[in-house]
Amino acid sequence: MKKVNSINLLVLLTMLPSMAYSLELDVKVSELRYEGDKQPHELVEKTLVGHLHAPSFRINTPRANFVLKNNFEFSGAIFRKDNWLILDNDMFELTYSINDIPKFDKIRFADFKNLSLFTDDLSLNLMGERGEFHFDESTFLIENIDFDCGLENNIIDGSESIIESCLNNSTISKFDKNESNTHIVFNSGLTQTSFRLEDLKVREKELLIKAQNLAVANDTFIVGTETVSLECPKNHYQKDFNDKLAVATCLERASIHAPRIVFEAPDNDMRGEVEVEKLISNGKRMHFLGPYVSIVNGEQTIEFSNLDAFCKLPPLGQGFEYNHLIHGCMDSSAIVLNQFNMNDAKGHVKVESASLKFLGDRLRLETPDINIWRDGSQYRIKNISYSCKNIPFSGGFENQQIAEGCFEESIGSIEDFSMEDANSAIVLKTANLNVNKNKLIFNAPVLTFLDTLGSLKVDFVQPSIECSRVNTEDISAENILRGCFDSSKINVQSIDIKHERIDSEIQIKEVSIDKRELRFNSPKGKYVLNGFDNVYKNFKVNCALNASYDVAKNYDWESILENCLHSTKIKLDSLQSIYNGDSTMRKFGNAVKNFGIKGVNKVTFDSSSVDGTDFKLNISPEVFSFIPIHVTINGNIYYLRGEKKIVMDVKNTYFYKIIPARFLVQLILNAFVADENIEVDDNKIIINIPVEDKN
Repeated sequence: MKKVNSINLLVLLTMLPSMAYSLELDVKVSELRYEGDKQPHELVEKTLVGHLHAPSFRINTPRANFVLKNNFEFSGAIFRKDNWLILDNDMFELTYSINDIPKFDKIRFADFKNLSLFTDDLSLNLMGERGEFHFDESTFLIENIDFDCGLENNIIDGSESIIESCLNNSTISKFDKNESNTHIVFNSGLTQTSFRLEDLKVREKELLIKAQNLAVANDTFIVGTETVSLECPKNHYQKDFNDKLAVATCLERASIHAPRIVFEAPDNDMRGEVEVEKLISNGKRMHFLGPYVSIVNGEQTIEFSNLDAFCKLPPLGQGFEYNHLIHGCMDSSAIVLNQFNMNDAKGHVKVESASLKFLGDRLRLETPDINIWRDGSQYRIKNISYSCKNIPFSGGFENQQIAEGCFEESIGSIEDFSMEDANSAIVLKTANLNVNKNKLIFNAPVLTFLDTLGSLKVDFVQPSIECSRVNTEDISAENILRGCFDSSKINVQSIDIKHERIDSEIQIKEVSIDKRELRFNSPKGKYVLNGFDNVYKNFKVNCALNASYDVAKNYDWESILENCLHSTKIKLDSLQSIYNGDSTMRKFGNAVKNFGIKGVNKVTFDSSSVDGTDFKLNISPEVFSFIPIHVTINGNIYYLRGEKKIVMDVKNTYFYKIIPARFLVQLILNAFVADENIEVDDNKIIINIPVEDKN
């Protein structure tokens, strides 16, 4: 093909600015390459920066027409010298000031292959095989593109309005119908976005996008979807258009479809996928329907099925901000899911048919079934219903605001709660939780503790727990637990104990536990041991725990036990033993008991000595029912950590100068306790603490 050899081209191009009241330009570029990353000192002299090959070139104006004939090809080199761009085809030079080409100095690299450009006073069309731009901080690649844009002015007279025109009247489709869809890649330096565009229509009042293989990636995350479509209304976009107003206008009637979205954050070891059946809005509310959602974070996997969410939209006019979407959702919304699963190395959580609703000033959570398997324990809860105060949003979204509302005011109930591990279980038929001004109150008709071996059952009748959140600035889980530990109060109306050898009914007036002290007050109670009813009156226990939350959360019960042993005060008015057999044997049983310890009166125990190891026990046992005895027993009490034993070392105390005090204590223990974990060795009374072997 011949190269163009005419001075007319130079003359025509230099005349264009003065003739541009009517213009038609049609150029086909087989290859163009430009390298603009030269340093200033490299451009002092005329420097080669690229080349241009154009097999077709046509310019029509009212005063002149120029057409490159079919058997010719325009071919030339591109040079730079200082701020001048020079096109040289060996026969002529076209020199143009870079300062007159908007943002040309930002181009670091350009590469075109088989692209055609056509423009006249009303339209701009770019189509072809490939085009690539590199700018200072970004790159842009297009492949197989057919771009049409309606213009209000031609590209010379209306150069400033080209972008605005295309933002309001343009279409993109693929150039070669036999090839894959238009490929677009944009890299901003921090984030790369790529997709294959099936269809794009931008009109004055409407936006339609259909794309495939959308991927957005940066150093911290990757998001992708196989297909996505968006259809929504739009306002008039200007060159520097308001993205917030554009989003607000779109939400007036938006429809988004993305059957499967995948994401990954490698630095945080997170990945997942979201199936979007539909996401629509009508200007008043937004509706999201997701058949499946999965999130994997390290060893933890979270799955939702059939997630259905409605959300109220905020006003969508001038002044719209993105955080207003959160405000609207927090004011009125509903989230319903069919099933929720969470798995990690420690266990599994399964929730059936949960719903979360924001209704003005209230937040409500309901679910019929929760199952939790954690560290060898299983928790089951039926019919949870919980309502919280919904604090209005005054500014940006605060991730603690929901929790603040729940801790300021909330109320809820559960049914059929159970917690089981290898050795025990806790069961609640119903329970209520009430929170008001940072004070929590929990109560239930009956709380049952079961030994899974079947030997022990304890029913706590009408238990209630109160605790306060002292530090209202921090609502972390640790702060809440620390506040409850510091200010808890536990009350139980009565306790029923059933054991293979013990039945009991205990009335409790007060059980109060905090980090400083344990207080136990039981006006009366009864327990059955070896065929005898043991009835007591006014049993009180006080001990200084001197514990900290950190000790408690680390399950350092031995430190708490040691503190209590050295600061305990016990008072018992009376303990009587009565045979509970049938009428024939009752008199015989009571007679047998009369030959041993029938009861004890006026018992006091005090280990709160100055050195913290001494104890003093005052007791008045009823021996043989007619011998009055009052004895004071002194000794030391301590705990052996390695052997898990409490040792009471009784001093050589005698009553009636012949009977050792330890013998009396042994008789009392055998009569009223009779536990295989208690033994007497010479002057020592040893209590073995049964501890599960963790190894």
